[in-house]
Amino acid sequence: MGGGGAYVAFQFLRASLRSPAAESWPMTEGTLQSGRLKPFSSKRKTYWFVEVSYSYSVDGQYYGGYFEREVADEQEGVTYLRQVEGTKISVRYRPDKRETSTVLQSP
Repeated sequence: MGGGGAYVAFQFLRASLRSPAAESWPMTEGTLQSGRLKPFSSKRKTYWFVEVSYSYSVDGQYYGGYFEREVADEQEGVTYLRQVEGTKISVRYRPDKRETSTVLQSP
């Protein structure tokens, strides 16, 4: 598996490990802030990802996080980033470590 393929597998594994535990975490509203495109190339293909940051608050304290999403190509990534900035999302946070959070479904 090339560099890009290994990265894709790592992102899938990381998301699949966090999601089951996070489903029981409390939920709060968050806001998508900004993002960037991240290309990863293997010998045969370039994979495109968008990394999107978000903010949320719990009991008046603000926190932040980010998620990554694969997109088909650079143009799709640019369009996605333009469309989602400022979007409200549901964020699950770890109750004993509120700075640890996840977005189970990205827009």
